[in-house]
Amino acid sequence: MKNFVVAFILLFFMGCASKGNIGTTKSSYSKSASVFLKAKFILGDTTYYNQETYMDMPINLGGGMSFPFDMTMESKNLYIVTDTGEVTKIDVIFDKMATSGGIDGMHTYKEMDEFTGKKITLSIDRNGKTSKVEGMEDLFSNTTFKSFPANDTKEQFSSQFGFFPQKEVKINDTWTKESEGEKTTYTLMNFEKKQGFDCAKISVKEEINTTTPIDMVQKGIHLKGKLSLKGVSNGYTWFAIKEGKLVESKISTSLEGEQEIKNESTGNIVKAPINVNLTITTKISSK
Repeated sequence: MKNFVVAFILLFFMGCASKGNIGTTKSSYSKSASVFLKAKFILGDTTYYNQETYMDMPINLGGGMSFPFDMTMESKNLYIVTDTGEVTKIDVIFDKMATSGGIDGMHTYKEMDEFTGKKITLSIDRNGKTSKVEGMEDLFSNTTFKSFPANDTKEQFSSQFGFFPQKEVKINDTWTKESEGEKTTYTLMNFEKKQGFDCAKISVKEEINTTTPIDMVQKGIHLKGKLSLKGVSNGYTWFAIKEGKLVESKISTSLEGEQEIKNESTGNIVKAPINVNLTITTKISSK
């Protein structure tokens, strides 16, 4: 989760499937059932996801001055399974991305056409861990970024496909996953129907402590620095047990930290505190 949060904050610096039949919410799994949760990949399978991220982040100008700022980013992405051999490969195509937001309620809307139609290719091992991400350079070729943290991107997708325990679990069972800068605790809360799928409802609690490098060009100025963040995430994920895919998730994150940016031409360094609250909602969708 922290990787998506970092990516979303960095995007701010730029200036800005199938679907089940909806019915009862009662699952066909009994409360005492044991289930083995694992992502499943079928060659040629296509799945659309809608994602909405709301961010509330005051802009600190120093000297005790700040302005309220909020932004909503909406995106639709297509996942296509292209290989199910020793390593699973998935093309992620960015179908649409747009942002709306502004300072103190003065909102503007922007379609981020520079991402439309771009794709990245994920290589996923048998444990659901993303071992390789291809296409990042092309994805950001028309943006202000000179580089983007590839490890963060791999961790982000690993948290989508590979967060499951390697054993059967029952309601109230808990497991943890750790990676650089984060520790996440998962608990199987219940079995529920969601968009027609029999799902495991899983609570997600994450502790975040991370520092991410910044390297970008904005209006011809080369900026380098770092973004340090610390905080927590809480929410729920609904995972289709039989189909082996994410159906819906809603995660809220509160972070505080500091950004430090250096103008490579002048040598000037600007430091500013960061306080940000985000809510990220992801839902499987029809085309």
